[in-house]
Amino acid sequence: MAITKNKTIKEAKEEVDKLTADPSLRGILKLRDKWERDYYNDIGCAKEEGREEEKQETAIAMFKLEMDMNNIMKVTKLSKEELEKIKEKYNL
Repeated sequence: MAITKNKTIKEAKEEVDKLTADPSLRGILKLRDKWERDYYNDIGCAKEEGREEEKQETAIAMFKLEMDMNNIMKVTKLSKEELEKIKEKYNL
């Protein structure tokens, strides 16, 4: 097996086994993993919010240019209902 042939991999596996054998360290590792997942999930959510803002800004600009609602829907991928809300909110 590759683990026993490569000294570095073998040492890393032994270290992981040692860490996961200790219940308190295992708990800390689980909390660290959870923190990492939450952190990257938050980043993903922030990016999605930014994309939504860009879509709305694009829709506003298109409304100001008096473009057709169907074309705005195609470009922004926003629904008719979402665009109606934007129109109403910004008096467009």
